[in-house]
Amino acid sequence: MKKYLITGGNGFIGANLVRVLLEKNKKVLVLTEPEPDLWRLESVRDQIGIIECNITDQQKVTQIVCAIKPDVIFHLAALGVKPANDGIKKLFDVNFFGTVNLLEACKNVGFDCFIATGTASEYGNKQELLKESLMLEPQDDYSISKAATTLYCQKEAKLHKLPIYIARPFCAYGNFEPSHRLIPTIINGYLKNKPISLSSPNNIRDFIYVKDIASGYLAIAEKRPHQETIFNIGTGTQHTTQQVVETFEKIVKTKLDIRWNKSQPRPWELGNWQANIQQAKDILGWAPAHTLKSGLEKTLYTFYQKTKSVRYEPRSTP
Repeated sequence: MKKYLITGGNGFIGANLVRVLLEKNKKVLVLTEPEPDLWRLESVRDQIGIIECNITDQQKVTQIVCAIKPDVIFHLAALGVKPANDGIKKLFDVNFFGTVNLLEACKNVGFDCFIATGTASEYGNKQELLKESLMLEPQDDYSISKAATTLYCQKEAKLHKLPIYIARPFCAYGNFEPSHRLIPTIINGYLKNKPISLSSPNNIRDFIYVKDIASGYLAIAEKRPHQETIFNIGTGTQHTTQQVVETFEKIVKTKLDIRWNKSQPRPWELGNWQANIQQAKDILGWAPAHTLKSGLEKTLYTFYQKTKSVRYEPRSTP
């Protein structure tokens, strides 16, 4: 039976990927940081293996990979967009050199597929559909660390003719999303009947339901194509924050009390976030299954199941 190793499997996207794999009766191993927060995995804890390891520890990573010999590796472990007090060295130690450590260890034992995780921010500020072949122009340290990782993985894939890929997710939302982000902020404000403070109505993203991202990872692993190594995992449609609010209002048939701060865009805020997903469609046969509306409906239902708020009682399960 194949072994599926997910680094960062206790994170937002990782925890959803774990569940999708379990639904398919796969053997799942999760590599986490030492003393991890496992709240996202509580309900499936007895169905998976948990391995604690600092990914910057090359020797420990090598020992673990040699012991478990994973067949498919989904590499999602990373420091986030705002590693406030970590500094650029730790950012690169984890995001770039952590990937090097893991991939080198996996090369030693052999594998069927290795998928690293990139970011749409690698593209920088473009005024066209974001296609995988575009030159990378990252605007912040996090995206630079991811772009460096992409180039390294591409080099390894081509030089050694190995099934190494980069999944480039766009703006994920859904179950287990951090509470401070846009869509949880909107949903929590609505369910608690409180004013909702948001930044600018004009911020724009290609929002993709997190289970569609998981299906994109699986499509890469199943297809293992020879033609390309990088795949955008988005919807091909971008929405402003205002449009997200309006779509949510249509779902709940309620006007929300939004307090717009109208803040200035951050230096790395992209003017265009629209993914070109034609390559994933043509080569992987993959496309997202959810529109913004249907994804929001499922996300809202998940929040309702946790809160049983009287503000929302769905007529049926989305």
